[in-house]
Amino acid sequence: MAARAEVGEAERAAREGLPPFALRPVAAVAGAVVAVLVVMSWRYGYHRDELYYLQQSAHLAWGSVDSGPLVVAIARAADACCQGALPALRLLPALAAGGTVALTALMARELSGGRFAQWFAGLCIAAAGVLFGAGHLLSTTPFDILAWAGILLLVLRILRTGNAYLWLPVGVLVGAALLDKNTVFFLLFGLGVGLLATPQRRLLWSPWVAVGAVVAVAIWAPSLAWHADHDWAMFEMSRNLRREHSGVGVGIAFFPLQVLLMNPVTAPVWLSGLVRLWRDPERRPYRPVVIALAVVALTIAVVIGDRPYFTAPMYTALLASGAVAFERRLTAGRARWSRRAAVSVIVAGGLLAAPVALPVLPASVLHTVPLQAVNYDLGEQVGWPEFNRTVVAAYRSLGRSDAVVVGSNYGEAGAVRRFGPPDIAERAFSRQNTDWWYGPPPNDARAAVLIGVSWKRSTRGSRRQRMAGDRDFAAFYEANYERLVVQLFAVTGNLQDAQDVVQEAFARALVRWQRLHAYDLPAAWVRRVAFHLALQGLRRARRRLGLSGRPGLPSQPPRLAADQLELVDALGRLPLRYRQVLALHYLADLPVEEIARDLALPVGTIKSRLARARQHLAAQIADGREIDRDHVG
Repeated sequence: MAARAEVGEAERAAREGLPPFALRPVAAVAGAVVAVLVVMSWRYGYHRDELYYLQQSAHLAWGSVDSGPLVVAIARAADACCQGALPALRLLPALAAGGTVALTALMARELSGGRFAQWFAGLCIAAAGVLFGAGHLLSTTPFDILAWAGILLLVLRILRTGNAYLWLPVGVLVGAALLDKNTVFFLLFGLGVGLLATPQRRLLWSPWVAVGAVVAVAIWAPSLAWHADHDWAMFEMSRNLRREHSGVGVGIAFFPLQVLLMNPVTAPVWLSGLVRLWRDPERRPYRPVVIALAVVALTIAVVIGDRPYFTAPMYTALLASGAVAFERRLTAGRARWSRRAAVSVIVAGGLLAAPVALPVLPASVLHTVPLQAVNYDLGEQVGWPEFNRTVVAAYRSLGRSDAVVVGSNYGEAGAVRRFGPPDIAERAFSRQNTDWWYGPPPNDARAAVLIGVSWKRSTRGSRRQRMAGDRDFAAFYEANYERLVVQLFAVTGNLQDAQDVVQEAFARALVRWQRLHAYDLPAAWVRRVAFHLALQGLRRARRRLGLSGRPGLPSQPPRLAADQLELVDALGRLPLRYRQVLALHYLADLPVEEIARDLALPVGTIKSRLARARQHLAAQIADGREIDRDHVG
């Protein structure tokens, strides 16, 4: 069967003008990678992020604050079929690592590499610690590397053949990558710059580029809708990451770390590939890839410098090119000995890097060796069952069923949910990242086990101050809720929608109340947020913050006077742009200048809309009452 496959591959290669694919040796390298990862999947325990994904899998959605739905769906499947057992959880990441080896070999073939170049390229990417480190855990990284490698393979083929139809599968891979994480935009940006900077820019003018883009957006659309419905929280997360993980120091360290990340023994290979792609006249069509690597590296170094592994997928193309260069160089000398020496060096380097990337050493000795200083993920897989037992003991010592567990991060809450007894697991909370969307502890909680949260931070002021703050917010809510619902009712034309967006706006005000209560007009902030939510089409149920259930905070429909009902009914028949300005001007009593500022429109546009809106409204009101035209300054 294998012989028949190789014969078919040879015939296909002859038609394409490329060497045959080295199926057996490449499959052997990829299979060895998968086998090692499957065997090592039993070692240590769950990683902090894996506990997080398992927790999210109980709330399966099209997105989260810090990742796409792909890894959460995998966690859900592993939990459903195998109760979240580690081998099941980590099988697909292992297969993704094996797939990356195969794609790297195919890139070497695309660059005219023969049998040795192909499997040697696969061996080089396998020796890079980043592939084993990523493939060992369920995370976004192994699938991101796989998607980037697939895109780069297709781009190399487009550059070689000019086949614009291949932009369609590129779009499919981009869409799939976006369901994993958004870092593929770095690659797209780099490739765009690389193509525009070279004569290959003509490839961008093909209509198939637009078709591929449409396909990518269509695949990403459900996740994009989720982010739109959750206030684009991923952008806030990205801003926080930039603030925490960028700077001159991490930017300087970024580039030396590239050598360590890819394993120093592979540096001669990928550096040869870099030089060959840039300087070899035969490889001039592939220069956009080199430019893309430089752009991606510089962009990531500036944007989020302490994530050097984000560039790892780009090295698949460089290793493929370098393997071809090595093949030609070694063929010109003592081929058999030279090839064996090169393979031996790569294998030895990979074996030396294994304890850093994989849980090779016993967990009991981790505290005695400095491996965690290089790969902190090793320590994140140790001790969670023991941690849970400590938390459960502390919870039981309280002697009450209304207590909750509050972790300072998602891993702590995830560990209690994974290992704790059901009555305690369901009362474990964290507000980090996506856990925030699952809501705070219930209102009936009267005691808590706080993990990693200092008492000073948890109390933040005296009891009297906190009670006074609650009373202030309750009074603010009661004074403004009905009026704001009336204003939003006039815009949305739907009472439930108006209540929903006002409740959401007050929920956001509550978590910012320490700052907002010092404003001269905090109600203006709430109104602005509510109007923006309404205009974005966010029709949410009442927030998990439990505002409607707070004592003294009413959620009943507003009481509308007869003239208000008449006005709202007439407004409901007007176009949205007219309802909007009339509600803000007459119901919210805002001057034209403030409306213009809120809506980011010129003052003249607001005055024009008000004038036309009054004309339309006059025809709608039964008794023909005129609206005071002098109300506009």
